[in-house]
Amino acid sequence: MSRPPEVAASKPAVPATQERPRVLAVILGQTRAHELTWGHFKKNVLDVTGADLAVCVSEQYWRAKEREMDPFTRTALYRWFYPELEDWALAFDQACNCTDCWRPVLKVKWQLFGGILDPTDEHIGSAGILLFYRWFLLQNLYDSGAIIKYDYFMHTAPPLSRSDFYYEAPHPAFSPTQDPRHMWVPEGEDYDGLTDRHMVASRLHIHSVLGLMEPICASAAGFVTEMNVSAAWNLEIYIKYTLEKHGIWKYVKRFPRVMYAVRRDEDPTRWSQGEVIAGAPGLVKYPEEFNATRRNVGNRAWMHEMY
Repeated sequence: MSRPPEVAASKPAVPATQERPRVLAVILGQTRAHELTWGHFKKNVLDVTGADLAVCVSEQYWRAKEREMDPFTRTALYRWFYPELEDWALAFDQACNCTDCWRPVLKVKWQLFGGILDPTDEHIGSAGILLFYRWFLLQNLYDSGAIIKYDYFMHTAPPLSRSDFYYEAPHPAFSPTQDPRHMWVPEGEDYDGLTDRHMVASRLHIHSVLGLMEPICASAAGFVTEMNVSAAWNLEIYIKYTLEKHGIWKYVKRFPRVMYAVRRDEDPTRWSQGEVIAGAPGLVKYPEEFNATRRNVGNRAWMHEMY
């Protein structure tokens, strides 16, 4: 996918006025656990940052007849839906505008393309689905004009902002004088790379952050050769590698974690099932997130100037 000239030429420096930056928060993949999380998400994310909301999620999930539209989808200014697939190879065909030209990349080991069925080179997990959703989100940001409308994008698998994140404290607010080169990521859950679960990036870097499929579609053989520098790839490692490749890793900044992922027993998941922890509103998917959040909420000194 080529970058529109008007976006490529636009380098969003620090805003000329002292107005609050325009922010778009994005829920990516599925709207989950909203009965547990919506109130705190609205209070500690949307109200604090003044962000508009977008959902870039499974069409099947919210349209199931037995479910009412969840509050994330109902509130969203932008709603971008994609069918729920059994085999996400079809989505890769769409992104790369071909049939299976990308499939040699499945030879790359070991957790980068989960969600794609293959008789010999199938990956575990769901990273392949998350790669595609980033491509799908980037397409919709361009097609809707949101890429021009907003100064910052709050996303994960990623998030991009997870609907199953339970925010126990306010998300850091945005300043009209913050450096747009900086990308903000919560501490922890890096798995030898950079966590894919939440990131704040400005318009300056959002294409690099979301365009993870571009080298895959450009040349599957070239991608395999490039990835041969390591025998163990996951999404977190690939994100860090991509930011280093684009020369923007030095702009990654961390903020203390104020949220952790929760789920209900009946909610779908491709990875962690979750644990019962006293004081949590549901099953805690990653106890390390919970523990870090509780430590930070108990020490509010970090809440001053974050950016």
